[in-house]
Amino acid sequence: MIPDGVANINLFSRDKAQYRAHACNQGEHCIERSALFLLLVDTVESYYRPDPTNSVEEELYPQTENPNPALELLHRLYAFSATGRVKVWVEGEDDLMTLSSALEAAMLYNTNIDEVIVYVDNPHSLAEVEMRMRRLITLWTTEGCPEYTREFIAPFSVVQMQNVIGKRSSEHNIRDQLIHDHTHRDLTWIHRYL
Repeated sequence: MIPDGVANINLFSRDKAQYRAHACNQGEHCIERSALFLLLVDTVESYYRPDPTNSVEEELYPQTENPNPALELLHRLYAFSATGRVKVWVEGEDDLMTLSSALEAAMLYNTNIDEVIVYVDNPHSLAEVEMRMRRLITLWTTEGCPEYTREFIAPFSVVQMQNVIGKRSSEHNIRDQLIHDHTHRDLTWIHRYL
């Protein structure tokens, strides 16, 4: 899942484009660059028209009504195959809970992880995120099977995300615009034709 020679990975909530820039666009490896993810993402995030004469498209697997576990399983697999350091990019506690399954795989089961660094964007959420990480670790250690888990949980730290402005190539802006247009098709269509 991760190419040979890649030592560090990045996890982020995929519905937050601002964290994609931190996780993927700085020469770091993120799940959106893995071959398996690229093969499956179009199928999992596909749209359809319930009525072919109607122009409104709907998600095939809406997260609230019909969630598809494929992306969560891909994140777990990605975390299982990682080595070295895992960087997690979140806004607050809610984003952390979205990634808890992948964090469990990395911190509890993957013996090749040296450390986990959680970067928090909201400075007021630092204490809550750290407390949630401690609660998750307590939960995982009581539920994990000792035969398959690490002897010691991977160490973690929670730090404030630095807002560094760096040079970005124009292809990243174009890519972000295409992703935004794809995920917000209805709004794009409304703005374009109304």
